[in-house]
Amino acid sequence: MISESDLLAALHYGYEGYISNGYLRRDELPGYASQLKEDLDWIGLESFKLLPPKKIRVRIGSGFYKIPIVRYHFGEDRNSFEKALPFSSKFELLTKANTEGTGFNSEDLRWVCDVFRTARNKLPHLWLKDKRLKNDLQHPRKHINAIAELFWLGLWNDVVPETIAHEHSLLPKPDDLATYSKTVDWSMLTIPIDQSGRQHRVNLEVKNLTSSVEYALFNQHRSEAANQMDLDRFVTDALRGTAKFPNVISDDINLVCFSTFLNVPCALQSLASAVLNKYPSVDAVLFWIVFGDTHQNWQVFSRQLDEWQNRKSSIIDRLFERPSYRQAKPLLFTHPLWGLLPWQQY
Repeated sequence: MISESDLLAALHYGYEGYISNGYLRRDELPGYASQLKEDLDWIGLESFKLLPPKKIRVRIGSGFYKIPIVRYHFGEDRNSFEKALPFSSKFELLTKANTEGTGFNSEDLRWVCDVFRTARNKLPHLWLKDKRLKNDLQHPRKHINAIAELFWLGLWNDVVPETIAHEHSLLPKPDDLATYSKTVDWSMLTIPIDQSGRQHRVNLEVKNLTSSVEYALFNQHRSEAANQMDLDRFVTDALRGTAKFPNVISDDINLVCFSTFLNVPCALQSLASAVLNKYPSVDAVLFWIVFGDTHQNWQVFSRQLDEWQNRKSSIIDRLFERPSYRQAKPLLFTHPLWGLLPWQQY
């Protein structure tokens, strides 16, 4: 397993910009490295290996910058994009059954360090303790998705940490002999946030849109008809696995949260509308666009029906901390994404 000193050296490089800009003190990094070492030892991720550090030219807002990045490798080499061939590149993206997570078998160490540090604060009763959470983070095919779920959990303020539940069952089965067969990724209670002193339950179902990698790469310069077909398929693909909320309207605030590589407003609007139309108990659909460009990297589409639904929307607006550029993944800042993969770099 990786040593703490190697992690510290990698974090010095990965956090270089934050240190030089005064957002982080260099003497804080030994504590970061110590905690990250404990986290990784607990997870036991298969074939963990640091990749050589490098600086990449990325677009942040309206400017281009060179930023340091340190990534780590995990899982099997056969799923690495480096092993793909130019003539089969699109085919391999279309057949993601043989890929891990979003099709990458590596992740950004600095970004993951931030996510894990937030998880420690949000989940004192689960972090380094919960076997199911550990198994999700340990499994190569679930690792990136599990990190995305933790990332979304960290975006909610004014919640009671001890009430956060992982893989939470929403309703009992009709015979009351077992819990409802569907579970959501996270459920939590807020602190009292109005004069009534009432707490609100928030349920999150997180989806990492692997198919959005393909659309972000290949939807450029297509005909209008082809783009419409792609949009329809994008919505259909994204709806799979979202049937987690029972068809019962309740006082719970039910949210579907998508991480997407595609930043096309009409596509996100169409997907949000499809989810809200299909599942009447879902109160809002949220998007995090994992690379940055000149637009904001989040979208919220709330259901607007009546006074109580509007009240739910105002609670979402208060609790949800919009992700900033710090939360984004540096490798995917580049827009358009073409040029990301090895066979596109000739």
